[in-house]
Amino acid sequence: MTLRRTVTSLLLRTLRLFGPGRRPPMPDFAPQRIAVMRFGGFGDVLAVTSLARALREDYPNARIDFYTDPASTVVLEHNPDIDNVVVSPKPRLGANPLTVWRNIRRVRRWSATPYDLAFVVHHEFDILLLSLFFRARFRIGFDINERGFDFAFTHSACTYTSDHPGIAGHMSRHFTAHQQQLLHAFQGRARAIANPRIEISADETARAQAFVRERGLEGDLVIVAPGGSVPIKLWPMENFAAVARHMIERYDVAVLVMVGPAEAEHAKYFENMPGRFAFDAGGNSFRDNMAIVRLARAMVGNDTGLMHVGAQFGVPAVALFGPTPPTIFGYAHLGHRILTADLPCIPCNAPHCRLLADGGARDTAPCMQAIEPARVIREMDALLQRPAAA
Repeated sequence: MTLRRTVTSLLLRTLRLFGPGRRPPMPDFAPQRIAVMRFGGFGDVLAVTSLARALREDYPNARIDFYTDPASTVVLEHNPDIDNVVVSPKPRLGANPLTVWRNIRRVRRWSATPYDLAFVVHHEFDILLLSLFFRARFRIGFDINERGFDFAFTHSACTYTSDHPGIAGHMSRHFTAHQQQLLHAFQGRARAIANPRIEISADETARAQAFVRERGLEGDLVIVAPGGSVPIKLWPMENFAAVARHMIERYDVAVLVMVGPAEAEHAKYFENMPGRFAFDAGGNSFRDNMAIVRLARAMVGNDTGLMHVGAQFGVPAVALFGPTPPTIFGYAHLGHRILTADLPCIPCNAPHCRLLADGGARDTAPCMQAIEPARVIREMDALLQRPAAA
């Protein structure tokens, strides 16, 4: 055992002395106030809406408050499973004692009126420690590798990393199932997995329909989602352009490429595209983009936020995965066709590619480069040759 691991184990055992202690499952408990805490990461927050949905189904009379950061509120708007969204930057410890004290006070203010249940859907040590100061009758969260990171919780489920034998089972479950392990830990019984939920308002739907109509994209709309904030997860843009051209020329579908403002320069790859085509680089809010995705017949794209959105709306898609494990983050169970490379190093689940000098910041990662355009075209052909959904 390394010195660092020994010190960590001693610290965790010490912190457990200040925790609430382990409690038995509470299958008959009827909470009135529930807090769910998840900061950062569009896909992560979307996944946790499945937990909120399960809580609403099991405790229909409870008030559910969702704590998240400003950037993630976009996915929670109009969600009937959530009564109130508390918006705040992610609380952190930091090196400054004053910062630590301020964050402790912030967490205490959030729970000035104690909750019955608090679900802390995080693995970061900062939030786990600050959870000790969040007032709730029962606090539920994750342990890591069965090492005692659940010192702040009355009930916990375990998540595993690569150095633990439990990683095989962990990698076989979708991330929505991981979130609902927490509810299982509290109730002591298994339940059906609830899917995440995204709700679109009538005004957002009307704006989406107007956007599509004004650009001549009505009928058989296909969304291309080639962007993303993590370079290692990106398929070459010129490949997406080749797929878009094939779809237009063979099927006479309308194609809309959706990227963010920082990716506007990639319009050059789609010049002189035939037929009904549009390239949009952040011209709409993300909420309006979600409403446009809802109108699509099919999608193709990287492992990005828009692909998560399409899965929740039942839009058939071809999703390209590189470093991230598709069994956890993909949507094959909701009809997506997942394409990966046949390389021994994937899924590495790493933010940077160790095979590239720049980590994949400028050059395409081998796992994405190895996905041939012909494979993607074949899968899109299979989608588009099926009758469109009514």
